[in-house]
Amino acid sequence: MGKKIYRRLGILILILSAMAIFTGCQPARVHTQTDIKKDLSGERVITVNIEKSTVSEYYDGTMQQISQVIDAACPEELTWSYAEEGTAYELQFVLAFSSID
Repeated sequence: MGKKIYRRLGILILILSAMAIFTGCQPARVHTQTDIKKDLSGERVITVNIEKSTVSEYYDGTMQQISQVIDAACPEELTWSYAEEGTAYELQFVLAFSSID
């Protein structure tokens, strides 16, 4: 993977981290898990849980608009999805890799 991908991933992680900081870290949680196999391939999964009330308090738009922003910022190697889980949104980002390079 090239430096451009890492830069975009870094920007995306920075945005998600800023969201957690600005919401006081309680109504938003970020979890990262990296699995590496013996052949050094694997995936990194970033899960972000944000309370719906927090989103509506700090953002006037819709989840569809947020989705459009994320789609525009995500490198094609990074897949993502979101689901509504009770009183929260869960966003999951997955970066699969074939080596550590």
